[in-house]
Amino acid sequence: MEELLRCEWDVEAAAAAGADEQHVQDLEEDRLAMTKDIIWAYANAVSQVCVEDDGVSCDCVSGLFG
Repeated sequence: MEELLRCEWDVEAAAAAGADEQHVQDLEEDRLAMTKDIIWAYANAVSQVCVEDDGVSCDCVSGLFG
């Protein structure tokens, strides 16, 4: 099934790009790289918020037992 889908994608990509199938491949690789970078940036931002929240919680607990 996967091979069939890949073949269909190749045919459609070639038809869309005419003779320049490599251009379509390059665009797809750029799109995936950008998507990966956006996801990493989002994950890092969420992680930073969690670290900051954890620090505030530690300060509160230290104040109770300090």
